[in-house]
This record gives sequence, C-alpha cells and structure tokens, in this order.
Amino acid sequence: MSLINPIPDTNWLKNNKDNLRISDEAYLELVQIYDLIDSIDWEYSRINDDATLIDKINQFATNRKKTTVSVVYIVKNEENFILKSLASIIDFADEIIIVDTGSTDGTLECITELSREKIFLYTFEWCDDFSKARNYANSHASCEWILVLDADEVVDDFKNLKLLLSYFKLFDSFSDTVFNFNIIRGSDYYKTGKLISNTGAFQYRGRVHESFYSINNKDIYYANLKINVYGQKRENKEKASYYNELLLKTMLDYPTDSRWCYYYFRDNYSQINLNQMFEYSCKSIFKRGNVVSENNFISNYFSVHIIMFILSKMIDENNYILFDCYLNLIEKKVSGHSDFIFLKYAREFRLIQEDILNSMKSFLEEYNKCLFSENIFSPNCINSLLGYYLFLGGFFEESGLIFRELNLNIRDYPSFINENLINYFQKIHDESYSCNDF
Repeated sequence: MSLINPIPDTNWLKNNKDNLRISDEAYLELVQIYDLIDSIDWEYSRINDDATLIDKINQFATNRKKTTVSVVYIVKNEENFILKSLASIIDFADEIIIVDTGSTDGTLECITELSREKIFLYTFEWCDDFSKARNYANSHASCEWILVLDADEVVDDFKNLKLLLSYFKLFDSFSDTVFNFNIIRGSDYYKTGKLISNTGAFQYRGRVHESFYSINNKDIYYANLKINVYGQKRENKEKASYYNELLLKTMLDYPTDSRWCYYYFRDNYSQINLNQMFEYSCKSIFKRGNVVSENNFISNYFSVHIIMFILSKMIDENNYILFDCYLNLIEKKVSGHSDFIFLKYAREFRLIQEDILNSMKSFLEEYNKCLFSENIFSPNCINSLLGYYLFLGGFFEESGLIFRELNLNIRDYPSFINENLINYFQKIHDESYSCNDF
C-alpha cells in the first residue's frame, strides 16, 4: 500500500467531510492551514490510509496541543533594523535568541532596553564563518521549532503558522524537513530555509550562504510555506568581496558539494571565464575527473544549474566544442524549463547570426558599389534585403526606418519576404510599440 500525504487537497476535505467529527470552525481552520503549504513536489508521505488521516484530523480538532517557536538571530551593528524586526515577531515568538558577533554601534543597547523576559542575548567571537555563529545561536533555542531571521527581516503575517505546526506534531517530529519562506528584498524574490524542528537533526554548513544539512547525512525534504519575509538590499563592493573570499574558502572546505560552486557562479558570472568554470566545478559535478558523461555526472539541483551557467558562458565565448555534451547531461532533468530552452536555441541563433553577419558584411560591401540603372527589379527589392539583413544583424531601429519608408512609398515587396514580416519590421520603429503588444 502506498503512503499518502498528511496535507490533503481541498477536494479530499470535501469528499471526507462527513467522516470528520469536527465543527465548521475547525474545518475552516484546516482549510486555512493547508493553504499555507505551497509545495506540489513535497515528498512527505507517511500516512497509511485515509482512515488514519481522518483519525489524526479528529484528534487535532478535539485535543489540540500547543507548540512553541524560538526565533533566532545573529547580529552585528544592526541598530537601524533590529527593533523593527523584533516588533514583527515579538507576539508570535515564545523565545527570542539573539547572538551578537561584535557590534560597535547601539545594537546591544537597543536590545537591552526592550527588557523582555522572552529575549535572551549572547555574544560570539566572530571567526569568518556564518554557519558556526548560526549553530551557536540555534544551540541556545529551547522551543519545539526554530525560526531563523536576519536582523533586517520583517514578517508581516504568520497566517496560522503555529496552528499548522501543531497539526504537524500529530504525525512526527519533522526532523527531516526544512520549511522555506518567501524572501523579498526590493526587486529580489527567492525562497530559503527558515524553519526547522528543534530536534538536533540539522546543522548549518558554509562560511557564507550558510545552509541546513542533516548531521546524519540523511535526505532532507523541503516544503514551501506561503509566508513572506521582507528585508533590505544592502549589497556593497566591500561586502561582496568579503563574501566571495568566504565562498572560495567554503568551496575548498567542501570540494565535492556543488552548492557552493553554484553560489560562486551565480554571484560572479560576469567576472569568470569558461576555463575557470571548468576548474571550479569539476570535483563537485563529476565523480571522476572531468569526463563529461551521464554516468559520471552527479545530478542534483545545484549541479544542473552549474551546467546551465557553463552553457551560457560557452555561448558568451563562442566555444561550442562540448556544448552538446553538457546540454545532454541535463536534458532529462529540465527539458521543459525555460532556461534550458533558452540555452538550446540561443546557441542555434548565435550560429545562425554569425552566418548572417558574415553574409551581411559581403552584401554591404557590394551594396555600396552597386549601380541603379535600367533595373529589371525595383530598387525596393534590394533595399528590402538591406532592411532584412539589418534586422537579423540586430540593427532594429535602422531596419525599421527602411521598412517604414518602403511601406509609405510602395507596397511592392520581393517574394522572399512575407508581408506580415514587413508590418512587424515597421512596428519595431513605431513609437507606440511595446512588449505589452504581445
């Protein structure tokens, strides 16, 4: 018998409503907490059958156990942000752990002045390792769950989170699951692990861009929650340089872990070349040496994205010797993904574009010398060809000018250009043209 997920969809709830011995209010609460889960691929399936799930739900409605959450920070010189962050979680948190790593501003004074019983302040001597500071902070948490926040992060609405966590406790400790929140920093939006069960099953790794790892090297499941965390974009050259230094050291610490290579490529794509990518990624994406084969490829989320960066750099540098080999490595994993399709056809278009540019160069040399006298074909024919070449070569405005002029004067185009294409070229130069027209 296959196991089922304890987070059923709304159709399951409707179909089994008569078997649930719960009030209408409790039923609506279930709908709300189920809606917090935003993961269609969450592989959490541990309930034997519908009857067991129904029994668990009835237990939840009649004998709900309270759960507790520790909110944990590491801070340094955060006097401008920490109070606002604390205000957003002060009523939600059962315990607040703050570890200061060497503040020289008024951060400690701000926290001390709050004088709340639930706030516990510790210090940690900075050692160029965010994961060690995080692990030290988490070690002081005493609640059932740990929520990790940065000092500039604000949670606007916990949306029945504790209710969901109480529901989870009916099934097991969830010691193998990391819960992702939505992180919004200006125009940047991404998901990252923020919440774990406080069972000692996880530790952070990485001097920077620290991430949760199982201390027993067991599989980790990730579930996305519909909870938004708002932060500040505070990047600067000095900070970026320091993070890169820590990231390179982390790559040496964990040479076979593709996570850190992915972060380095993501943060430094424009500064590194293809040969450097090969050198940095070799040990983390291949089992033996740099043999590019499916059997030798260590396939996971990060290695697949590393390959995408490598393919993109091949296009940038017009180096396609191993392009198909690398493309084939990830095709089964991401063949329908827009990034894969982009890379596949960007290479094809780049090759076509090179042929077109070579042809256009020859054409322009002859066009500048050609004679217009006693023509069999209208001059519009060769001018249309000029406009077409300019468009394919990337000179869109110049191409639009030519076709606009041709369209105003005469609509007798050569057969090699479709009239719809002519209208499209002209539209390129139209002042009212925008991407919203599509």
